[in-house]
Amino acid sequence: MLGKFLVSILAFMANFGYAAELHIRSNTCGNEIEDLEMIYRIARAYESGDGQPEDAVLAHHCFHLAARQGHVLSQVAVAWDYADGNGVAEDEVQSAHWLKLAAAAGHLASQYTLAWRYVEGAGVPTDLSSAARWFRAAAEQGHADAQNALGFMLHRGEKIPQNLIEAIYWYGKAIAQQHMSAMGNLADLVNSHPKRRVVRSISVMSAPDSNSHIIRKLSDGDLVYPVQPDAQWTAVILDDRRTLGWVSSASL
Repeated sequence: MLGKFLVSILAFMANFGYAAELHIRSNTCGNEIEDLEMIYRIARAYESGDGQPEDAVLAHHCFHLAARQGHVLSQVAVAWDYADGNGVAEDEVQSAHWLKLAAAAGHLASQYTLAWRYVEGAGVPTDLSSAARWFRAAAEQGHADAQNALGFMLHRGEKIPQNLIEAIYWYGKAIAQQHMSAMGNLADLVNSHPKRRVVRSISVMSAPDSNSHIIRKLSDGDLVYPVQPDAQWTAVILDDRRTLGWVSSASL
């Protein structure tokens, strides 16, 4: 019992000492602290009231100090402070400004959020080309919602060039992460193209090139969904309604 009591006392003292250090060092919110991560931790402590009184205004001040020096998570926090009016007056333009900095630094969620700001014209002019650019940045980092959103924009061709092949690719990436909306969007794309049956046995290629990898062998009468024909090759979705390949246009 005595041993457990001593351990508890030591743990309390350690936690108290850390909280006291934060409190003392945060009076000027890091004017004497060069470690941006420490300033960020102080800001989080004031935001949550962890070990010291909760103070949204001081938390924002601390986040802003670190954000101005390039600390990405602080830039994200400042963006959301402006978006929610947390410790500072709401300001969509300032929120978008800090999101841009975090997104440019590769912050995944900020890239996706910034894309929607451009779709909605929230703090930035409505600009679907910029939205697609930031959806793509997040999609390339594996963000399933961004992959679906980029696929949808390419599918519909609204304010950006339509590209069904790339739309199918991004829908497929999102579907691989069990994204339900992407499944529905790909089904809509497939259903908008009449099904066809091949007229002879052919190979489905992985690219519009006779030297590319063979995905599947089809027999006379097998079903495909042509989505992008040209004189020599036609891009098709196979009967699983998901797999993309290319077949000779003469075979349809």
